[in-house]
Amino acid sequence: MGRFCIFWYDKEMEQLPKENFGETEEAYFKSYEMGEDDKEVLLESAKTLFSLGVLGKETLDDLRIASFDSKNFYVITKGEHQSTDEFKVEDASQNEKDFHIYCIGHGKNFRKRDYAGAGAWYEVPELEETALNAKKVPNPKVLENKEKILKAILIPPKEVFERIHGSRFEYDTDLVFHEAGHIEEMLLRDWPNEGEIPAFPSEKQRREFMKTLDITQDIDRATIGEMYAMMIDREAKRQLGFEHIDMDDEAQKMIDSSHKKGYLLAKALEEKYPDFIERKKWIQSLMK
Repeated sequence: MGRFCIFWYDKEMEQLPKENFGETEEAYFKSYEMGEDDKEVLLESAKTLFSLGVLGKETLDDLRIASFDSKNFYVITKGEHQSTDEFKVEDASQNEKDFHIYCIGHGKNFRKRDYAGAGAWYEVPELEETALNAKKVPNPKVLENKEKILKAILIPPKEVFERIHGSRFEYDTDLVFHEAGHIEEMLLRDWPNEGEIPAFPSEKQRREFMKTLDITQDIDRATIGEMYAMMIDREAKRQLGFEHIDMDDEAQKMIDSSHKKGYLLAKALEEKYPDFIERKKWIQSLMK
């Protein structure tokens, strides 16, 4: 499956407070099992994601919102999964009417670094091979192989995430909405048959972006991707009535270069286009 998209520096990982775990840290991550509170938070996050209106229908259509612990993946989706010879799927939906909730066993050994971040566009065999009649899209990480994968985001359980990071990040917006924003940003693009996906499809679009936001240094695609995802998570905070939209100093110390640049660009974009619909329409016009 590969590593999750961890957007905090490894050197910062080493500086996270040890007193949260003491001598039992290794055992804590090796044996962690999601509790009912974790599962309820994930479900409520999914419902908010689908109902708030900051993401388009194509993004949400057949999206998988998955979390994990030492034994299972927990998948929330409007799609369906069933057991295979290799992977056992249990339907944990119970009385839930809006989504299917699936528990899929795995044999992986997740570590602290896996629980410390979230990701999108990762191929997870347990999800891929059990999905029924799912709409799949080209894998942007291996364009040359013409491979198609699910639209899925991978989010650590809230309890273990906050035990690592404290209150530096907002679980719903900085993780769930942010990673779904990455799904939407990539779906906007016309992917080449090979090579890397450029920041902008044309030189004209690149120049318009630079001129409009008064930027002199060139911007890479990773930074544009983070800007888009932060545009989504910041708007979600506004619509959900968060008192503070900006990251605090501690949170900013924990993010890497692409996230820092994307964060600043997202703020600049808001100043230029205060209305979210206009802001989103403009940046989308430069991506395809």
